[in-house]
Amino acid sequence: MIDKINEEYLCVLRYIDNSKDLALDYFPIHFHFQKELEELELLRQSINNESEKILYFFETNKEINKLNGFYKYCRKLDGTFQEFTVDIDRTKEKIKAKEIEFQKELQSNEETYKIKEEYQEYLVKLINDIIVWIKAFDIKIAYRKCYDDPNILTFSHRISGWSNPAYQLSENFIVDVKTNFGYGNSSYFFVKLKYKNIEITPLSDWINYEIAKFSEIIRYTKSFANRTYKGTYNGKRVFKPSISNIQWKEALDYTLEACNCSKESEMVFIEKYLIQECEIMVSGLENFLNNEEFQFYGENNKYYNVDKKGHYLIEFRAEKISGALDFISKIIEYKSIASIYQFIERIESMNKEIQPVIKKEIIAINESIKNLKIEIEPVNLELEKYNKQNTEFITKINDIRISVSSSDNKGLNFSDRELLVKQIFSEKNPDYLDFEKEYNIIKENHRRLIEQLNNFTIVKNNIINYEEKIKDYFENK
Repeated sequence: MIDKINEEYLCVLRYIDNSKDLALDYFPIHFHFQKELEELELLRQSINNESEKILYFFETNKEINKLNGFYKYCRKLDGTFQEFTVDIDRTKEKIKAKEIEFQKELQSNEETYKIKEEYQEYLVKLINDIIVWIKAFDIKIAYRKCYDDPNILTFSHRISGWSNPAYQLSENFIVDVKTNFGYGNSSYFFVKLKYKNIEITPLSDWINYEIAKFSEIIRYTKSFANRTYKGTYNGKRVFKPSISNIQWKEALDYTLEACNCSKESEMVFIEKYLIQECEIMVSGLENFLNNEEFQFYGENNKYYNVDKKGHYLIEFRAEKISGALDFISKIIEYKSIASIYQFIERIESMNKEIQPVIKKEIIAINESIKNLKIEIEPVNLELEKYNKQNTEFITKINDIRISVSSSDNKGLNFSDRELLVKQIFSEKNPDYLDFEKEYNIIKENHRRLIEQLNNFTIVKNNIINYEEKIKDYFENK
């Protein structure tokens, strides 16, 4: 059933028999156009450049005009440009215009295979779109029924755009279901818990993810977006969000479990959702301070290993440990329901410990930058010399190209002329191949040194900012 969420069923949280107890349930999506869907499926399998079959479908299924309207329906929750408007009459006009264009292209081109293939793809896509329009209509009706049912608290959806409904599940427990579907890498799926009006923050995410931002972590208690590997930038793995309909069950299960826990035992709830999060973050920071090899969540919540050395290790430690100071304001919010000051003291102690290390590192990295600049100077001079020689070679090959073009070789096509140009150039400049190898080595060496210099400069600026952050914290405390 989980793989049919938002296809055949909505996943819902409902009150049990008008009580205050909640349960996870499934609400069926009624198919208003079952016969039409079956026709479209047959049409999709049999159509062969026959637009009249789609027009006939519209003419013989007048009820399909009920689909007219605007839909914020996401084919993919993490896709882009998901909203659409359905206008059946306008669609029929487009089909007729496309058919006229198709026939004209057939008459004016000898090779028709590509034209027919593209037109067939257009018709199949159109049929697929009509099927999506029907699904969007059906699920929209299901939403309305859930809204009208007083026993249904919240339900799954695939609506594009920002949504942030808040639900009071018990006297002390509020949940925000935050979604922003249909916006590509900016899409998100969050659940934010509030207990006794205190927002619960997933402090462990600061430790579990190599790249994490305070401004993002404080927006949710748990994120229900998977992560897909995107690439490596500045030595760090970068991931993009991956959201699917099945994650609605995970989100509502999590919400239900947290709510029940808060009602059954305040002590257990505080231990699990507050104290453990504080302990995981602070213990993780202590691990960062004393080790060089770490594990972080990556694709599909599987760990990957990172081994940091030298300036990059100190930068990483400084980023995580100084960044934890931002979370102290969130931890202090817990003071009315939990004993939390030991965690603040441990965070402050680590910052005091790393501050002199950072100051020494600034001196060390300045020395590294100075040495790199000295190393780059002779490489720059050598590269200038080779750049000049390369310009001379380019001039020679261009002269040959002009000569070949103006001689009796006009009957040759472009590729053959270029082969002739390269052959003449090689005969007149037998030393070019050795030069090219040396030139590429020098360019790569220069690129590597410049990249390292730029990276060290970025690291230095970051470390300076982290030291300033620590300094400001203790001065303003």
